[in-house]
Amino acid sequence: MTGAFDTMLADGAAHRIHAAGVCGVGLSGVATLLRARGWEVSGCDVAPHGAIADHLYSLGIRVEQGHLPSHISEAEALIYSPAIRADNPELAAALTAGIPVLRRGEALAAIAGVSRSIAICGTHGKTTTSCFVLSLLSALGEEPSWCIGGHTRSMGATAGIGAKDGPLVIEADESDGTLALYRPSATLLTCIEPDHLENFASFDALKETFAAAIGATSKAVVCCADDPVALETALGAAHVPLSTYGFSASADFSISDVSLSPTSSSFSIRVPDGNAFSVSLPFPGRHNVLNATGAFALCVALGHPPARVAAAMASLRELPLRRFERHMSASGAEIISDYSHHPTEIAALVSTVTLDASRRVIAVFQPHRFSRTKALIQSFPAAFRGVAEMLLLPVYAASETPIRGGSSEDLYREFRIQHEADTAIPVPRLCPSIADAVRHLSPRLSRDDTLLVIGAGDVADIVPILEHDSATIREGKRIVTSLSVGGDSDEVVAPADRDELRTAILSARSMSLPIHVVGQGTNILIPDTGLGGVTIHLPQTGFAFFERLDETHVRVGCALSGARLLSVLRDAGLSGLEYMSGIPGCVGGWLAMNAGTRYGEFGDCVVSAEAIGPDGEVMVISDFGFGYRSCAALGNGAICTSVTLRLTPDDPSAIAQRMEDYASKRFDFSGLRTAGSVFRNPLGDSAGRLLDEAGCKGLRVGGAYVCERHANIIAVDGGATASDFIALAFLMRDKVEERFGIVLQMEIKTW
Repeated sequence: MTGAFDTMLADGAAHRIHAAGVCGVGLSGVATLLRARGWEVSGCDVAPHGAIADHLYSLGIRVEQGHLPSHISEAEALIYSPAIRADNPELAAALTAGIPVLRRGEALAAIAGVSRSIAICGTHGKTTTSCFVLSLLSALGEEPSWCIGGHTRSMGATAGIGAKDGPLVIEADESDGTLALYRPSATLLTCIEPDHLENFASFDALKETFAAAIGATSKAVVCCADDPVALETALGAAHVPLSTYGFSASADFSISDVSLSPTSSSFSIRVPDGNAFSVSLPFPGRHNVLNATGAFALCVALGHPPARVAAAMASLRELPLRRFERHMSASGAEIISDYSHHPTEIAALVSTVTLDASRRVIAVFQPHRFSRTKALIQSFPAAFRGVAEMLLLPVYAASETPIRGGSSEDLYREFRIQHEADTAIPVPRLCPSIADAVRHLSPRLSRDDTLLVIGAGDVADIVPILEHDSATIREGKRIVTSLSVGGDSDEVVAPADRDELRTAILSARSMSLPIHVVGQGTNILIPDTGLGGVTIHLPQTGFAFFERLDETHVRVGCALSGARLLSVLRDAGLSGLEYMSGIPGCVGGWLAMNAGTRYGEFGDCVVSAEAIGPDGEVMVISDFGFGYRSCAALGNGAICTSVTLRLTPDDPSAIAQRMEDYASKRFDFSGLRTAGSVFRNPLGDSAGRLLDEAGCKGLRVGGAYVCERHANIIAVDGGATASDFIALAFLMRDKVEERFGIVLQMEIKTW
């Protein structure tokens, strides 16, 4: 329905428009431009808060929370952001009502069509280049308007209004194909690399989108000569004068005499008439030298004399926010927050930072979109070459659903593979969340460190916390598990008795700290970034007792090992748990997991348990809600201290024989560091069989490998990490899903 929207733009009337997802950097700019035309603009978003929402309110744009059909009751058209899903209720209501429905890119292209527009496009550098163009044109007296997917501090917003007859500077996004709808006066093309291929049938289709915009340009085209794909596309599509720029000596605007430091850049630009102009920029980066030169070339192509443009280059005093944005942590470490999310962008960032060889470079990376991660997975690791340490966060979905091969675990495996061939490529730590990243980094950053916070999602939330977090160095305490991998816990408490346990619980609750309980650690995986809060380890002393209550009942401490319990029961002539022979762990772990085999489960013999509740009060549990490898009663934070079991008197020798028989049927774990079965058995089937037939035996990631003797067992060697284990488990799960359509569930607890 773009034709109807074009008519609305052309008739000069003040129309009513609604913008779904209006607090995004892209759609907020479109809303600003339409409001400047006198239109009545409303909008909505999931969380309409923050600087963008405040700016929209200041313009008189009403912003609602959530997405409701009533929001469009008076609207004449609906514009929606790429984050809006196809089943959005406002979108459905607009389609039913028959009002024009446009993507953000379609609306912006239409606005550009009734303006003297300048489109900045390309896979990388378009936000920075757009801001540079805006700054130069302002310094040259043009008074431009703008709509850019980022902004500098002096701009103050992603969109703004200049003189009525001034140009409109637009960052023209190619991601959804709407770039092909633009009809600009001038176009600047930075580069073309494979990206957004989830929206294009092929790389050729992506190139055709750029070619369409260039072919529709009416006055001037400027293209980077250093990118052969971009140059070929521009040469084949342009019907107006074409200028080139770059480090190539053949470029019309050629860069030379480059001097780069960690904080600044200087260089010369030779222009077509043979003259050269010296330029200095108060920020680093070879890529920023290139972006600034592109902006220089575009201004000359628009008719400004080179000498005037060279003088105006002094106006380039700042980069857009989250483009090499400098901060400092409370510990004095340098923090650089950067929007980079493509391997080429990340490589440019890392190469700029590593100019200062005296500093240790640490990176936190949040991949952006599953589709991009999968498509470019082999290119990411080398982009981080030279980084000393790295945390890898889960993929920021950006409205996508997960896809096989596009997770952070998949990317981790690629890092591991490439590290084997090039040790300058770091081996990351898989980090479960932003909160875990902050907790891990805060006590470890020093004045000699540079922390890179990289990604286009919400990873930037790390920065303000680290700026104000004055945490002192914490000496983490090791948690003993059967795998012996993973990070430390902030605090480990081993209470001597029930009173000390109660005190530990109440202390942790008073500080809102998470509590983890560990016994022998046989079914637990600790992330490489460790555990926050308090880990409670019930020691043998005080919690490993055995008490016979009568002929059939016993009470046992939760720290008592399973092997010791079975031995005592055998000697006491008490039968009922022989099928547990060979299962590792302690009584508390058996209870929490309702451990067992196909012959029976621990819960079959449990009568009651004594526990300390989250409020510190002693409680007796008799209704457990046992399920397959689960105990619902412990889901409320209760910590069990003892269990009462009901058993059957029998001859000790008969019990011993049954124990031996059951143990002989178990997998022999001797000589292996494992945590037992990795996945639960799906209903009516065996996880081991599925994994075996999916070809998982012998798979390896780093120091973790699938046992040749049993496909549902991961063992680790001396160089293993928890990230190795996690990445291998994800690979195993994906192979079964791909082969059988069954999604296996982890049996091992990952904290």
